[in-house]
Amino acid sequence: MKRLVYASDETCIEQVKMNRITFFKLCEMLQTLGGLKSSRSMLVDEQVVMFLHIIFLHLKNRVIKNHFNRSRETVRWSFHNVLNAVIRLEDVLFKKAEPITVNSTDPMWKLFKVLK
Repeated sequence: MKRLVYASDETCIEQVKMNRITFFKLCEMLQTLGGLKSSRSMLVDEQVVMFLHIIFLHLKNRVIKNHFNRSRETVRWSFHNVLNAVIRLEDVLFKKAEPITVNSTDPMWKLFKVLK
């Protein structure tokens, strides 16, 4: 775990697709706002790294199990805990889609208008 995130920003970006400051802010938000908690055997940051590996690198639970030296059940439990915390933060993390009106002045919109 320490070699994946704590070593350097470069390593952190390679492994979890964000720098260390962003990663730690995400972990803090998931804890304070999303209700994610450490367990007896796993801290929040390790749960988040496992989640990000599955999401960003498209890895299977059995690969994560071997990579982090955890059981498949622990990997599944951790993934679902982080996912639930992310869902609780949807209003904070995700931007709401705004409908585009027919008379939009956005220059990019004209590229998507349907020709009649």
